[in-house]
Amino acid sequence: MKRCSLWLAIAGLLCLSACDKPDSAAEKTTAPPQVSVTSAASSSTAAVAAKAETPKSDKKVEKMVTDASTLASLAKRYADRSLSVVDASEVTLDGANAISLTFSVPLDPEQDFSSLISVTDEEKGNVDGSWEQTSNLMELRLRHIEPNRKLIVTVSDKLEAVTHNRLNTEAQYRITTRELQPSVGFASKGSLLPATLSAGLPVVALNVDQVDVDFFRIKDANVVKFISGWGSNSSLNWNTRDLMPMADLVFGSRFDLKTEKNTRQTVLLPLDNVSALKKPGVYVAVMHQSGSYEYYLPATLFTRSDIGLSMHRYSSDMAVFAQSLVDGKGLSGIKVQSLSEDGQQLQSATTDEQGQVQLPWNAKARLLLAQHDEQVSVIPLNAPSLDLSEFQITGDYQHGAHLFFFGPRDLYRPGETVLINALLRDKDGRRLKDQPIKAEIINAEGESVKSFVWSGTEGLYQYEYAIDTNASTGWWHLKTTMGDGEEKSYDFRVEDFMPERMALNIESSDIPLSGRDNVDYAIEGHYLYGSPAAGNTLNGNLVVQVARNAVESLPGYLFGNADDKRLEQNITLSDQTLDDKGEGHVTYETQWSDTRSPLNLVLIANLQESGGRPVTRRSVQRVWPADQLPAVHPLFVKSPKIDDYGSEKSDITLDADSLAEFNIAMISPDGKKQATSELVVRFIRERDDYYWYYSDGSWDYSSSKKDIRMAEDRITTKADEDTKVSYPVEWGGYRLEVEDPKTGAMTSVRFWAGYRWDEDGSPSGVVRPDQLKLTLDRKAYESGDNARVRIEAPSAGKGYLMVESVDGLLWKQAIDLPDNGQGEFTIPVDEKWQQHDLYVSALLVRPATQQEKNSKLPRRAVGVIHLPLQRDDRKIGLELQSPAKAQPNQTMKLHLKASKSKGDLPEKMHVIVSAVDSGVLNITDYITPDPFNAFFGKRNYGVDQYDVYGQLIEGNSAPLASMRYGGDEDAIKGGKKPQAKVLIVAQQSSVVELDEDGNAEVSFNLPDFNGELRLMAQVWSDDQYGVAENKVIVAAPLITQLATPRFLAGGDKATFALDLTNNSGQSQNLKLAYDAKDKLRLNGDAPKEISLKDGERKTVHIPVKARSGFGNGQLSVHIGGLKISDADAAVDKQWSVGVRPAYPAMSYRYVAQLSSTAPWPLPLADAKNLDPDSLTTHIAVTDKPSLDIATHIRELEAYPYGCLEQTTSGVYPSLYLNAAKLKQLGIKSADNDDVRREKVQKGIDRLLGMQLSNGGFSLWDNQGPEEYWLSVYVTDFLLRARDQGFSVSSVALEKAEQRLLRYLQDRNAIQPYYSAVLNAERFSIQSYAGLVLAGQKQAPLGALRQLYQRRQDAGSGLPLIQLAIALEKMGDQKRVDALLKQGLEYQYKHDGYYWYADYSSELRDRSVIMALLYENKMLTDKLPELQIQLVDLLQQQSYLSTQERNALVMAARYQIYEKESDWQANVSLGGQSVAELTNATIQSYSVNDDSVLKGVSLNSTASQPLYVRADVTGYPETKPKPAENKMHISREIFDIQGKPIDLTKLNRGDLVVVHLSIWADQRVPDALVVDLLPAGLEIENQNLENSNMSLTELTQFKELLEKTQQTPIKHQEYRDDRYVAALDVDGYGRRDLVYIARAVSPGRFRMPMPMVESMYQPAVNARGDSPEWVEIH
Repeated sequence: MKRCSLWLAIAGLLCLSACDKPDSAAEKTTAPPQVSVTSAASSSTAAVAAKAETPKSDKKVEKMVTDASTLASLAKRYADRSLSVVDASEVTLDGANAISLTFSVPLDPEQDFSSLISVTDEEKGNVDGSWEQTSNLMELRLRHIEPNRKLIVTVSDKLEAVTHNRLNTEAQYRITTRELQPSVGFASKGSLLPATLSAGLPVVALNVDQVDVDFFRIKDANVVKFISGWGSNSSLNWNTRDLMPMADLVFGSRFDLKTEKNTRQTVLLPLDNVSALKKPGVYVAVMHQSGSYEYYLPATLFTRSDIGLSMHRYSSDMAVFAQSLVDGKGLSGIKVQSLSEDGQQLQSATTDEQGQVQLPWNAKARLLLAQHDEQVSVIPLNAPSLDLSEFQITGDYQHGAHLFFFGPRDLYRPGETVLINALLRDKDGRRLKDQPIKAEIINAEGESVKSFVWSGTEGLYQYEYAIDTNASTGWWHLKTTMGDGEEKSYDFRVEDFMPERMALNIESSDIPLSGRDNVDYAIEGHYLYGSPAAGNTLNGNLVVQVARNAVESLPGYLFGNADDKRLEQNITLSDQTLDDKGEGHVTYETQWSDTRSPLNLVLIANLQESGGRPVTRRSVQRVWPADQLPAVHPLFVKSPKIDDYGSEKSDITLDADSLAEFNIAMISPDGKKQATSELVVRFIRERDDYYWYYSDGSWDYSSSKKDIRMAEDRITTKADEDTKVSYPVEWGGYRLEVEDPKTGAMTSVRFWAGYRWDEDGSPSGVVRPDQLKLTLDRKAYESGDNARVRIEAPSAGKGYLMVESVDGLLWKQAIDLPDNGQGEFTIPVDEKWQQHDLYVSALLVRPATQQEKNSKLPRRAVGVIHLPLQRDDRKIGLELQSPAKAQPNQTMKLHLKASKSKGDLPEKMHVIVSAVDSGVLNITDYITPDPFNAFFGKRNYGVDQYDVYGQLIEGNSAPLASMRYGGDEDAIKGGKKPQAKVLIVAQQSSVVELDEDGNAEVSFNLPDFNGELRLMAQVWSDDQYGVAENKVIVAAPLITQLATPRFLAGGDKATFALDLTNNSGQSQNLKLAYDAKDKLRLNGDAPKEISLKDGERKTVHIPVKARSGFGNGQLSVHIGGLKISDADAAVDKQWSVGVRPAYPAMSYRYVAQLSSTAPWPLPLADAKNLDPDSLTTHIAVTDKPSLDIATHIRELEAYPYGCLEQTTSGVYPSLYLNAAKLKQLGIKSADNDDVRREKVQKGIDRLLGMQLSNGGFSLWDNQGPEEYWLSVYVTDFLLRARDQGFSVSSVALEKAEQRLLRYLQDRNAIQPYYSAVLNAERFSIQSYAGLVLAGQKQAPLGALRQLYQRRQDAGSGLPLIQLAIALEKMGDQKRVDALLKQGLEYQYKHDGYYWYADYSSELRDRSVIMALLYENKMLTDKLPELQIQLVDLLQQQSYLSTQERNALVMAARYQIYEKESDWQANVSLGGQSVAELTNATIQSYSVNDDSVLKGVSLNSTASQPLYVRADVTGYPETKPKPAENKMHISREIFDIQGKPIDLTKLNRGDLVVVHLSIWADQRVPDALVVDLLPAGLEIENQNLENSNMSLTELTQFKELLEKTQQTPIKHQEYRDDRYVAALDVDGYGRRDLVYIARAVSPGRFRMPMPMVESMYQPAVNARGDSPEWVEIH
């Protein structure tokens, strides 16, 4: 009969478990007996009988037996502690409710607890039962309490402790036991049910007597699609019901579960005799409680099989291994298929006698299926591969042809030139024939800024790239693509860094301290030119962290108590002064003696230069509360490294109504898993009980938090192994605690069961297999050697030993380990193996007969070790001989000597030598590139392993249920940067060829520099390599180093620190003279004489003040009286400091009509409020209303961003304007027409780097979301560029045009990720696409006419005009006139600012309309009126976007080439004529100083009126008032402890935390935040984490930092003078940003204001409030 309809869906392929030890500590230590099993599925279903008595629920627990000596010891230990009840609560024991009483002192076991403690039910009276005492004698438990009862627990004051103390008074507690909702579900997260070893399908039930289960078989053609769609679902729900038509109902039955009342138990559904389930295939079981209906039905996907399956995936093929789940033997004759998503067989093969087979890899493969007779096993290929992170398998990721990139450093400032070298070799380091390599430079925003073809000479490739001075900061990349398509990358950083002048070394103990030990760090500091940092100040912070990931070699294993938040702190240490040797100690008395968690004590030490700028280093001291600690590895987490610390609701999540599985191990500090017994495991539900209450005249709600102990078990761990536990979870919060009762050390993991937001259709959790220990008998091998491999396994087993590379399986051998699990095997090293990604791997299946009691399931273990090849004969020894010391401004000569320990030197060798300031290299701990290690070192293990062993369905120790009846088998921005000048010494020699004896000479001209140079040399031949490194101290007889702020602002007062170090070998009496000029002046006296002993260092303090304006300040010092070898000498030094205004510029615009009858004077009232030194004035005259095209062109060329829209808009004008026309417009440009064309071509290449595979374009790179309107805008530009003779890829254009055609024909193809008015946006995009395609005669007329029918969707006049012109171009004149009229008369109702997706504004749209009408010679009589409208709109706006500026240029460009009527105007300055403007020569005039304040006037001699536009720009002298327009920004500044800080009382070295809060009245997806720093403060660059305080170490700001993590930051930068962030502001909530700054330079500095603006609608902006001054002492 038909019982179930087809809508029932299949349950998912569940999470792979990370270890497959089947016994669970959550289960009872003894298996419950089987209950009777009968079947009445049909007349043909045989009965299965196995009968035993059901155990009674009452449990009599024997009295705790403890010897007298133990009791005496406990009495002595707790003698001073009074007896009290610590906790009275409900817990869950063995699946049932119980009452738990916890006491402060162990109780005397020799007393009758039942007579001393009574439990009363308010309704039913006394509750009978016996109390159990736990082994620590501190807890009593009363089992099998009924749910939903109100109980009164009374504890007599006669209750006695082992100390013979009693309770002071009788204690009474009220406990309401929780209601137990009946529940039932599948008990395992696996998907492979062993055919022989498993008696049934396990389910877990609570107060459910019967369940109906329907079994579906997935149709063979739908298996792949079904499994992919199912993912990790564990129920039939809205997400999985649609899959149901892919499966047929083949069997259904009702099962009697016979579980104990109020007790959660696991039972097995017997399947052995169900013939309908014996057909090979993939099945789904769907369960529902008899007589009830639930929308979410428990479901599980499974196959029934004894075929164990493993697969190793290589670059072009895969090796498959089939082994028996029963005994581990290889299975021959197994048919293995790889299937595509639609179920199509891609490849098929049969396993050999050893159970192994090779199959080609196909990128379309989604499922691997193995079948033999009635048995099927599957591996989903979209699941994560095995987690092998505990093995040493890291290395170079390059395989095949190898590019060894090297350069002198990996850190550059904007404006510097990057030097990149590369050697091209094969996989064994032998030179390849030179070949062109496609390369591109990718900036920190992911944009391609340079594409080129890289050519080499004799295997060496060299490239220099000049970084733009305004380049974005962060990681940059040189990406290359070889002929085989393999991509290789060289990474370097671009940051506003300052070279370090000192070295700071910190030493701590490698051995973990105990919690009782004080921490001590040894400090040593010195200047890089050799002098000790004697008398320098050392300050810093000690950050105490709970080390959740305490052992790096065990990623994913968590240590410590999740609730130990009280221990986390950031302690500010007292300043101290280093001794004459530059040494000192940082000690701190322990405050963590009672910790039960491992800690990391992170010392962040700052050694200050005399001027205050620090060198920062950190050192981590581990603290372990015990010699070994329990560790927990949640198996349902995808990332191998996790942390649940620091949030109220953990980020560790899994599905509700599923199983939470964990691996538990006892770990030593070196990462070894130890054997231990009696670990206590507690599984706790963290329940929030919400309730209403009445207060202050209104109702409110709150919650009470309650922990319910769901289970408590004691487990044993074995050496080198994990122990697995699993617990069923419902919706809510949980905590797992693992405690070592011997030491009190505890690890707890908090997690949340609910909806997984990271669901991607693939099984969650990463499987981590058991480990095999592999060891080799030698360090390296030569061809023909025999490698001896020793395998150590926990037990016997069968499997395979292999040699693999990314190219495939090279060698294999079946292995059979004896009972001790140990064996040795020989691998012949083949001469064909000339590569360095060779790994020996082993796969072992430990058969079921070898398992522990109560477990029948097999386990697999994996081992991987690198197989190194001997290449010492190809190593060139290189000696780099240099002077021990050198002086600046001299030539340093180096000698290189190559040698060989084995064999002769190669005939031809080349070398490159670099000399780099160690103060640069130390910032990133730069390691000298070594070609020998690069070519012959270990490669990454490039093999992915998959298997089914993590999918085995567990639960075989449970009893069998009874089958009641059978089912049918029927079918069913912030201003310019200051001009910082930073001396960076980094030189690289040209390529030098060594002579036949291996000698070469290299010279470097040293600049005026004092410090340490690291010398680095790489030598190579066609197949041999070497490296050398040395250091040279560069020091002048008198070392002069000036410490200044990185910049100053006008009005700032600062004290510069001049360090003078006597390195001359004799005492010196010096005379000093100072001079300041340009933007700097002296602000007081400084010492004019100073005496220095030999080796002595003194600091001279020079007070200065910055003048207003933008530029540089110069400080010069003349030092006389210096004696060098008894001869008089003098030293002249000059330093430059960038000066910028503290506040952003302000601009005033004036528009006037000039006649010959009266002069026009420029208004000066606004200019007088600006700093005179910063004034710039630009005046333009035309005979038509001015659109000020010159200003727009200048702004477009200088725009600071580089996204898709700005790149296009920035180069657009250059398509049509040449140098002559720019000169006429008054635009001074150093670029001739050839340079301008080159810039356009560069812009085109950059745009093509952002094209998506579908032909559209993305905003920043070719990986982001599609930008629909911009895709049309860019295609329009590219077509125009092609027509102007620029090189544009025809393939790219064709793809773009096809994409536009799709837009036009299918509006549903336009799916923007933000839009305020979707229909209007789609109409805008489609109209524009139609116009562009019509220009190429490719717009289907039918699509344009359909669009015409939707003209009411238009949200602007522009799309209507675009559609009209498109129709006209395609020959449909009938509809054109009406559209033109409607477009011109469109009334804008949004104040020029509404939706973002097409960057529309009234000014932009009317400008483009004017440009289109000019271009297409339409409605020419309307153009003058349009121009007047634009001038009026322009006058109303203070800020213009790039779109608006480019549209104005396009609108005005036809006017530029139109002949103007003759006119002449005169410009007077202070009454004196200074310029003649005419229509034929110069039409504009600029004044770039304060002479404008003398008065500017214009006179005209023209007969017709002229139009004047004047812009006056300058910087305010006083702090502007805060301002807001649809956006808002605020700033808070705290000290490191989270308290508000007085900015007038900062001391050098103080850290401040800056919190910016941004919000908007409506969505601004392109907000740019700029927070200018005051001089004297320096930002802690989070991209240079080793040398700065990290945000993650701000322990007092956890809540704030969690908010910032929710802020969608698109890009952020830490610059010399500012913090910059681009983010999305949603218009509803606030966005939070946090950065850290340090007080460095003493002085009084102006405090700028925080700013935010929309990058594409600059009128939408805000300027926040700020204090006026910062003072640093």
